[in-house]
Amino acid sequence: MQSTFIPEIKKHMTARHKRHRDADTAPCFDATASDDIGDALDARLARLFPGGLPNIYRTMARNYRVLAGLVALKEHLGCGALSEVERCLVALEVANAAECDYCEAALCHYSSETLGVPRELLEQTCGGGLPTQRRLALVVSATRALLRTHGKLGRAERAEYEAAGLGFEQLLEIIGVIGEYTMATYSANLDRTRIDPDYRDG
Repeated sequence: MQSTFIPEIKKHMTARHKRHRDADTAPCFDATASDDIGDALDARLARLFPGGLPNIYRTMARNYRVLAGLVALKEHLGCGALSEVERCLVALEVANAAECDYCEAALCHYSSETLGVPRELLEQTCGGGLPTQRRLALVVSATRALLRTHGKLGRAERAEYEAAGLGFEQLLEIIGVIGEYTMATYSANLDRTRIDPDYRDG
């Protein structure tokens, strides 16, 4: 099967295997299976992004292990308790905290164009305000608290979130999304990843 999105994955895998072999160390994967690994990852990306692969994923393809980890995290969290809109707002908070122009543009575009989130809500949230919807405001507030305290919420604060409908498992899920987008934002910032044309609509 010919890789559709990121044929460079296999190239990086082969080069990494050669370095392991030359250093007389054991690789973490069987190089003979590299085609199957690359094709499987490519197929998963095609399912996630049927309209085309965003530039940030091409950036992260330069380390296929990191990319594979990010894809796995995205797939698992996509089936979690948080809605897709809630996950996007969590991700937007991470992008704002990391000052990542790429992720902010991509997330605002996806949220408004695909999920139907009003631009006014996104602008308000990016500006430090809270959504008017109670549940969304709760998720954004919790995300900011987790980012601010590096997860060190007090027992009373955790109890308040739980009483409001955001229990420990959902807080962990927010942390998972924070982790997912910390990987993406830091990678985009490191590479100064170019914003995709589709995302440059303000």
